[in-house]
Amino acid sequence: MNRTMTRRRSGFSLIELLVVIAIIGTLAALLMPAVAMVRARARRVVAQSEVNQILAGWKHYYSEYQRWPDAVVSETAIPLSDDLARLLWAGELDPENPRRISFIQFNRMNADTNPISPWGDPEGTGTNYLYYVKFDSNFDNLIPAAGDTPPADVRDALIVWTVNWDETPGEQNYIVGSWRP
Repeated sequence: MNRTMTRRRSGFSLIELLVVIAIIGTLAALLMPAVAMVRARARRVVAQSEVNQILAGWKHYYSEYQRWPDAVVSETAIPLSDDLARLLWAGELDPENPRRISFIQFNRMNADTNPISPWGDPEGTGTNYLYYVKFDSNFDNLIPAAGDTPPADVRDALIVWTVNWDETPGEQNYIVGSWRP
């Protein structure tokens, strides 16, 4: 018998290897949108949790000092940054938080020690997607509607929100806010 005829072939041929790689690539391509949706949902959940924690921190601040900080008595939305953020985490001695009580510990802060939302800086523009707060400045327990933030009057002393860059303006998950369930 011819020796080459009796030898058994072992391993994969190049074509079989390419077919396996193509199948794995196709499966990976099918899973990518699902993974992206799960990651986006996870960021929304983290944002909602942090919005609720910031809200609780401000309410604790109010219960401790029986007033809002002077810097926040305004009709407009205020980004939670700089001195305002430091009031909540007691970063340094401040007359607005003389007891240096830490009302919240932020998970993510930028180089300026401003808390940033889970959206981060997606386009690399240096813009941090911050949290925003709006206080009931005239103490009537009503925050009036103002476009998206909030879209309708809210009966509360304070609202907190962040903007979700994953969504387009006007969509359901564009704003992650404390007035939404």
